[in-house]
Amino acid sequence: KKLKEYEEKALKAEKASKMKSLFLGGYTLRVTENPNQAVLSLAQAENLAEELGDDFFAGLCCRDMANVFSESFSEKEFLANAIKAYDFFVKAGRRVHADYTLILLGNAYAQNGLDDDAEACYSQAISIAEETGDTLLLAQGTRDYAVLIAEKEPRLAISLFERVTRELQYDMESGSLAYWARACALVGNRESFLELIGKAESLALDAHSQYVVNYQKFHSYKALSDESAAVEAIQK
Repeated sequence: KKLKEYEEKALKAEKASKMKSLFLGGYTLRVTENPNQAVLSLAQAENLAEELGDDFFAGLCCRDMANVFSESFSEKEFLANAIKAYDFFVKAGRRVHADYTLILLGNAYAQNGLDDDAEACYSQAISIAEETGDTLLLAQGTRDYAVLIAEKEPRLAISLFERVTRELQYDMESGSLAYWARACALVGNRESFLELIGKAESLALDAHSQYVVNYQKFHSYKALSDESAAVEAIQK
């Protein structure tokens, strides 16, 4: 009986070790822009996590797979994995991880054109942040809600972006700056648009970020009726 227990513990430890190696391998492959291999490694890690009943680790794997699918514009897979990540974190009792995954889930809904669901996720994250005093969660939720409404409600979006940077003192990445720039273009503020899109371009260091910035730059110049600059932006 003791030998069997030992063998079971050894097998479990071996699976846990392999799971962690596959997860770290998946992360490394993701940051070196090898998305297909990253997903394969993370999916294997998730399977082992589920076999071990480790909901938290399964959530980490799904969260990273969601990020890979987001960066490769695989909308349905992005949403499916974001939902799974959130559910795993809730099941594991990892409240903070679940709260931050609400923002990821909102982004997934937005990328699938489900704006009402996206807004509900951001609103929930913002509400939790205000209750708990989590300024980082508040900044990220407010930022991504501003991105969501930048085209439809540019003036409100601009005020939210300003709150994030000034009041909450949060440094935004290239994509959010590009949406802020577009909101400025939509209200005819060319000077602020040029300043913000310049910052966005300087921070866009990978292909995905550069695509997002150039896409927003194209539509911004269209909004400013500068057709030649719009064509130049889309050709980059």
